[in-house]
Amino acid sequence: MTTPTLTNSRRRRLGFCLLFGLWAVVTAFTLERWDAALSLPYMSAISYVSALLLNTIGVPVTLGSVPGSFAILSMDHVVFHVTRECTGVYALGLYVAAVLSYSATLPQRLQALSWGLPAFFIYSV
Repeated sequence: MTTPTLTNSRRRRLGFCLLFGLWAVVTAFTLERWDAALSLPYMSAISYVSALLLNTIGVPVTLGSVPGSFAILSMDHVVFHVTRECTGVYALGLYVAAVLSYSATLPQRLQALSWGLPAFFIYSV
């Protein structure tokens, strides 16, 4: 009876899955542990840019916040609570985990991050 061997392709796929799982845990822990330093400034920036763009196109918006919690966009008797879940910061963490897990050179990974991070920000606004 022979033992099954992993082909190079299967080994690479398994390696990606293991690395992705590891990086996903690391990014989730990082976002949870340093929430005030990472997620909240990201959320504030998205809220500020959203308010600025809405004011620019003629929709009067007031930006407020609850320190350490969420931002508030209020306009014409409507109030929007901008929370971490609204910003896509958790999807951003998974994107970073996928890029870091992919078998590419360091410059290619840095290029993917340099294009992907601003794209997430623009999409979130």
